Amino acid sequence: MPTLREELAVPEDRGPGRPWKAGPPVEALPAAAVVKPIRIGYARCSTAQQELASQLAALEPVCKRIFPEKISTPGQDPAGQVPQPPPPSGTHRK
Repeated sequence: MPTLREELAVPEDRGPGRPWKAGPPVEALPAAAVVKPIRIGYARCSTAQQELASQLAALEPVCKRIFPEKISTPGQDPAGQVPQPPPPSGTHRK
């Protein structure tokens, strides 16, 4: 590995079988900016009898963004897409 030693500029006083000695001090990196975490809320109601307003009211003071979801139709997916029809009666297994 002599070529790697030259490429990395390893000091002559370091090598296999020699005791470790501290090298020159490393410059300190600048302190990272302190970033405040962002809270994201999720409010959900799955039946028509449940209400979303109380969940939204509780989340609004502490969350930057809130994703509400209300599903009151059985079989409807969260994106509001039409569910896939069931397979024909003769094709599903029992």
